[in-house]
Amino acid sequence: MEERGLKPADLVRISPDQITHKMVSRAMKGRQLTRNAMDKVARAYNLLVEDAAMHRELFNYLHPSFKERRGQGLPMTDAPDLDD
Repeated sequence: MEERGLKPADLVRISPDQITHKMVSRAMKGRQLTRNAMDKVARAYNLLVEDAAMHRELFNYLHPSFKERRGQGLPMTDAPDLDD
């Protein structure tokens, strides 16, 4: 965000959601935010810039809800055979 010359006030002004300067400032400093706050900041950022950015591009970490949960995503071939 700083690379594009954006300030927290720019995102707060354009955002349709209720976000604060503090929320955006924390995001710009690399502090961890809740998933809801990350979504609001990303939505406001995407309204300001022409090319849409993903959470991975905006934040230097991912909220746990974005990561694959343990035990999910396994191929069906690894599932136990229940036909016996």
